Amino acid sequence: MKKTNLTFVLILLILTTSMIYLDQSFEIKKTAANPIPVGPPPSLWQLVGFCHTNSSVNISIIDSNVLLDIDYTKYLKFKIATYGEYIFYNFNETTTITVLAPFDLYDSSIREFSLEVDNNLVPFTVYDLTNEQRLQLIYLTNGPISPSVSVLAANITFEGFKNTTVKYYVSTDFKRNKSGSYTSIGYLVSSGKIWFGNITEKVEFRVKGLQPDYYSESDTKHCSIVDFSGGKSYNWEWKNEVMDFHFLYIEFRSKDTRLIVKVIVPLIVVILITMSLLIVFYLRKRTKIRKTIV
Repeated sequence: MKKTNLTFVLILLILTTSMIYLDQSFEIKKTAANPIPVGPPPSLWQLVGFCHTNSSVNISIIDSNVLLDIDYTKYLKFKIATYGEYIFYNFNETTTITVLAPFDLYDSSIREFSLEVDNNLVPFTVYDLTNEQRLQLIYLTNGPISPSVSVLAANITFEGFKNTTVKYYVSTDFKRNKSGSYTSIGYLVSSGKIWFGNITEKVEFRVKGLQPDYYSESDTKHCSIVDFSGGKSYNWEWKNEVMDFHFLYIEFRSKDTRLIVKVIVPLIVVILITMSLLIVFYLRKRTKIRKTIV
């Protein structure tokens, strides 16, 4: 009986030690002390607001609202739906110009694109930018336009001395390289500086599920965070302001341990408990056999 008790205590000690080790190994440590990315290269999911390259137009963005609805409730998988609504005012006669909406969706699969002008669907094309066009956009926006960027292009007619409302919708699936990889989701607001005059704009990143480790904030533009059921909303706002360079983003750097916590750890615990019970059952049975022999 002494050997049985000793063995049982030893098993409990091993089980407890294993649980402590697991807890320490998979702890998520969030800190903003070191903003320099380490590890794998970043995966950047990036949208840029509407741009144009026609310097002779006097068209203003008088109001705009952009929502990135980000669902990160599943392991390593993002679902991102982007809704953009822009109200333009043309100070000149009616004119038609080519409007560009650059984006870099990395390895995401595009599920849906749509573009509306004054509640009417309009045709558009999607193509890869040449390096010369990309450099021109970098010059115009002073923003980080990646080499793999594509662009949504459409010819839009702006009625003279009237408002024109432009809406777009992009729905995608996006996957992190692996747990703990540096992943960024961003929106370049400084495209607004291309348009005439000041700008009023609100940008919201609405994140459900696992939350980012970092978000963009500067001395000139504060990010307000609002809790909602299942996540948080990250908001930036401009009210009739001169647009300067602003690249809004959220970053995920911590390991996504939800698979480990929900599946692997419970499985290991079940295996350890089962092994412990089997060993105890075996030792008790062996003890009874010895007593019978005696």
